[in-house]
Amino acid sequence: MSNQQKRHPVREAKTISDKMKAFWGYYKVPALIACIAILFVGYGVYDILSTPKQPTADFYVIAMTREELTDTQKQELEEGVKQSFSVKDGENPTVEVIYHVYAQEDAAIKEESGGNEGYATTIQSAANQTVQLENAEKTAAIYIYDSAYLEFLNDEESYVDLSTEYSDVSGIEGESFSLKTSKLFQDSSLPDDLQMRVKKESQLDTSAESYAWQKEAVENLISGNEVRTQEQVEQADAQYQQAMEEYSNS
Repeated sequence: MSNQQKRHPVREAKTISDKMKAFWGYYKVPALIACIAILFVGYGVYDILSTPKQPTADFYVIAMTREELTDTQKQELEEGVKQSFSVKDGENPTVEVIYHVYAQEDAAIKEESGGNEGYATTIQSAANQTVQLENAEKTAAIYIYDSAYLEFLNDEESYVDLSTEYSDVSGIEGESFSLKTSKLFQDSSLPDDLQMRVKKESQLDTSAESYAWQKEAVENLISGNEVRTQEQVEQADAQYQQAMEEYSNS
């Protein structure tokens, strides 16, 4: 290769000004591409860091029933559930009860979906439609079912055998505990067939500390212990509600 071919415009320039002009003339296309790439990456990072994340409760309890509970029943259920979660190391936990009302049984749908087993899959799929419910199911240990749902659940392996852990407690049969036998709910207007079940830790994507906290709440629900005052619950609810409002307005 000749010396003329080896010459580079930037090296040939004598002054800094000439070198800058030569550099821009020679590298302007890749330089522009690099700048655009940096801008896109920078904007993406900024967007991720500046976009507020939707607040989440410390704990979720999932209630699945065929008939929607009344406002009074929801209030009674939430009061009992929230007062069962204790304050630990000064942390007053936020607890949200998520309600899901699945479609009433339709004989035609049941037949088309393959009888009891197929219909169970159908209503289970319907229960998993919302993102909030799907996310909550990853960490929620406490589930409230009515007898109609339990008829099609057929998933005893995922739940703790309460009759083994609480052998001397009335209202427990296998994996289920009848809520109305708890002192927290015995005088409530909740349906008589509401049952509480507890997911096994192996079925959840949560920490051991979080699971232990929920199991303690289970024990309080069964024994009827109110370990938080109404004022403490209201304080936690107010903070959670404020965070949700700030997120909605952002």
